[in-house]
Amino acid sequence: MGMDQRGKLWIIEVNLAYPSYGLFNRLPDKAYYHKIKALAKAYRKRRKTH
Repeated sequence: MGMDQRGKLWIIEVNLAYPSYGLFNRLPDKAYYHKIKALAKAYRKRRKTH
């Protein structure tokens, strides 16, 4: 869980084995979808080198 500067509570889930970002692909603006996929790819790549 986390709280932003406005006091809004956020639930944060980390699922490294099977990240679920498919719902973001349904949004009209694919910017978040592409960003999440790029971050997941970079994380997997970095994890293999360490």
